[in-house]
Amino acid sequence: LGVPALVRAIIRCYGVSIAKVGLLKVLTTALSFVGPVLLGLIVKYLENGVTQSDLPTGILLIALLGGSSVLSALLSTNYNIRTAVIKNNMQGALIRVIFSRCLSLPIVAKMDIFLSDSQVNNLVQVDIDQVSNCFKSIHDLWALPVQIVVACVLLYLNIQVAFLARVVVIVIMIPLN
Repeated sequence: LGVPALVRAIIRCYGVSIAKVGLLKVLTTALSFVGPVLLGLIVKYLENGVTQSDLPTGILLIALLGGSSVLSALLSTNYNIRTAVIKNNMQGALIRVIFSRCLSLPIVAKMDIFLSDSQVNNLVQVDIDQVSNCFKSIHDLWALPVQIVVACVLLYLNIQVAFLARVVVIVIMIPLN
């Protein structure tokens, strides 16, 4: 069973679940930026001076901030639980495949391919865990760059020149590290 065959089998078995979890990751990533944007709106609201007629706007902004925080926490927890379930199901299936393969091999075949009990144990304890962790965090491959880009855009929109100066300092410091 080669690596491409393993990846195809995992996608065939868990592709829909991984895609659904990806949708949760999209929502969680989007909601992670709602709080800072709403805080900026609240600061602007407070800077403009609060009058009796503007009070519903302030209450709405604070309610949206609280609601987005609660929804973000719920979706994040749901994402973590669902990825843990997929990871555990994947680990169980891979362990079952390894053990059924090992049990079906005659002792002579195990000696021919130099498969010892410790190698089987290593497959079960380390390698299967690494494969399932890889698929558990696959959404971080796209979510982290998106978060960095959106954070940079929001910082630039809010503090412009100071943000660009900070980027220049970071770029200068990279080779020095």
